[in-house]
Amino acid sequence: MRVLEKNNWRNSTVKIFSLIKPKEEYLGVNVGLLDLKKILERNGKKFHFAWESENNFIISLKFSFGTNLLFDTNYSGTKSDIIATGILSKLTEEKTKITLKTKSKNGLIILFLLPTVLIIFFNFIFELGLPIPLYFIFPLLFILVLNMIKSEEKRLIKNFKSFLDNELKY
Repeated sequence: MRVLEKNNWRNSTVKIFSLIKPKEEYLGVNVGLLDLKKILERNGKKFHFAWESENNFIISLKFSFGTNLLFDTNYSGTKSDIIATGILSKLTEEKTKITLKTKSKNGLIILFLLPTVLIIFFNFIFELGLPIPLYFIFPLLFILVLNMIKSEEKRLIKNFKSFLDNELKY
């Protein structure tokens, strides 16, 4: 019974830290590279689209809860911090591979977990007598923000896929 509990704890811990890693998604479409570029330039209103180079692009949500222009420091041409970069690769004349990769969220570790370490450090050094539940505020906020960002990234990729599905039907 203890081994089972230990494994469940390890699995939940791994799941939390898997939220930090960037998500990669591979899409194959039955359209040539040049035709796909033209389709992508006809972007709808579901997400922001911009070319970074000849076969690389960036997509972002037009609006995302909590991150809209707040954390946007890396890409000035985006509308929110929910970002995915895309790479187009020609497979054949009539097939193209799209690789989508979301942004890494390593900066959030420092933003949310560093205050917890500082609270614990100052509490032990200066004997402030802070209540123990105070130690858990920032880690809980960290998990909450990670889950919110992950759901927004899923929404961005879903919007991109639905746009492609609608455009490729015609």
